[in-house]
Amino acid sequence: MLNLSLPSKSSLLSPQPSKMSFQGPYNFCANEATLPARLPTITEINAAPEVLSEKPGCTVVAIGDHFVVKYGVKVSLGEAETMLYLQKSGIPVPRIYAAFKFPLDNEVVVSYIIMERIHGVSLAAMYPSWDFDPMNQVAVKLSQIIEEMRKLSSPGGYCSVGSRGLRDPIFEPGKNPSVNYNGPFDTEGQLNQGFIEKLKQRGSWNKADMFYSAKLPQVLRDHDPVFTHGDLRRPNILFRTGPPSKRTGRKVLDLKNLDIVIIGWKFAGWYPSYWEYAKAMIACDPWEDDDPLPWGFWVGCLLKEFPNEYAWMNMLHQDTKILRQRVVSVDSAKEM
Repeated sequence: MLNLSLPSKSSLLSPQPSKMSFQGPYNFCANEATLPARLPTITEINAAPEVLSEKPGCTVVAIGDHFVVKYGVKVSLGEAETMLYLQKSGIPVPRIYAAFKFPLDNEVVVSYIIMERIHGVSLAAMYPSWDFDPMNQVAVKLSQIIEEMRKLSSPGGYCSVGSRGLRDPIFEPGKNPSVNYNGPFDTEGQLNQGFIEKLKQRGSWNKADMFYSAKLPQVLRDHDPVFTHGDLRRPNILFRTGPPSKRTGRKVLDLKNLDIVIIGWKFAGWYPSYWEYAKAMIACDPWEDDDPLPWGFWVGCLLKEFPNEYAWMNMLHQDTKILRQRVVSVDSAKEM
């Protein structure tokens, strides 16, 4: 297990740097000598004007030239643990400088991940203006990175880093905390059962879990656990840019020497070998792109294709969404 440490409370509330104390498996701070600058305080983080993303329970801000901070009640420090593991394994991820939990009061605890700020552009920003040749170069480079990821051996079965449970939303905790929906799982059959248990806990609509109980063991089988990003979308693929052009003042992207960094590792872990392809296809909405070669085409170039498993996962994804909406409607009706 990775050795992680926690910044002292005084160092987070005041701007003066201080030594960090070791406080358990989910907290970390890089050696002070390796930091590019003083770490931002919680006050500075909460007041940061440059907001990159804001969702319920999760905010991402940029602070100065060196730091991006992801924080909120829904942020998992397991993502930082994963990135530290990948950093040591040579996979191109932002450096993690600190990861910790901080209590706001007796009931609310906020998780913070302070990481390297990547100066560059995302594939999402560049994609509309690129033709086949630059995208093909990106696909070659990305496929090499993914190949290296696949060499990372599972510690045993289907799990996240540290042999913890999987964090894909399909395994999110249900109403019954005693039921293990997210593993870790020793076998693919157990993982499939996790799907089914989630359907069962949705309540009255039991035809779905009856169907999947009978069919999933037949179609989702014989897939080894491989290390998987789990959210391979264009916004999560970044390119570092070189210094600004003397002529235009704009930062230069060298297509011949692409420096790719992948972000968004909150779902990552060892999943069945079809998972990356199926989830990437579901996320990209492959039929909606206006481009002659939609992102779904490039997903098939980057990854080994599993069209049958994708079809089943897409159906399961849609059914889970329908069931969730029905439960919300029923709960809302009870409150009226």
